[in-house]
Amino acid sequence: MTLESEALSKALEAAKDYADSILKAPLNQVGGMLADTVGYWRLKNRVRLMLKAKEWLEARQIKPEKLMPDIFVPLIEDGGNAEDETLAGMFASLLATHLDPQQQENVHPSYTKVLAQISPVDAKVLLEYRRYVSYAGAREVGLRGGGLPVEMIAKELSLPIRVAFLSTLNLWRLGIIERRGYRHPEQHPIPTVFENSPEHQLYVTTEYGIAFSDACQYDKRVSN
Repeated sequence: MTLESEALSKALEAAKDYADSILKAPLNQVGGMLADTVGYWRLKNRVRLMLKAKEWLEARQIKPEKLMPDIFVPLIEDGGNAEDETLAGMFASLLATHLDPQQQENVHPSYTKVLAQISPVDAKVLLEYRRYVSYAGAREVGLRGGGLPVEMIAKELSLPIRVAFLSTLNLWRLGIIERRGYRHPEQHPIPTVFENSPEHQLYVTTEYGIAFSDACQYDKRVSN
């Protein structure tokens, strides 16, 4: 057995033990789900997801709430496809939010399936949109923060316009952001020229998107 395989085996045992401690009902399939029925790559991702959530909760001395398998299994299965650090962290955050008794009301059952439809680039675009949302007090009186044109997202994340636009369209499809028209260059004599230009399309984060992105940032939202 190689050193890497031995380390993964130990991590797998820790993940299995943790699964037993956080599930409300026995889950006989958990060993197979985490080992025999998945490839090495997905196995590493699933183990990393569980142990990251465990680390965050233990650092805050939070005793995890028991989960039903119908919540745990889809989250772990979909999270097993996430190798990207940002996306993997979002899956771990959802698990931690489910397990934290004080945060459970902040996570909706739909979040896991929504996150499973987001690419690593989409995740970075989502967090960039969320970064521009007003603080809670402002939103309570109807202020939602500034909208962002696709060209600004592309510039901030060093993405090609088309890549940023496609990610934005996917987030729009999922209800995370919504279109608010377009933003043309200042003092342009014919602003309507930019009405259908991808880079000038203007989007703002929805209330659903705000709640979703916050639930996917447990380590940043919950202070020590």
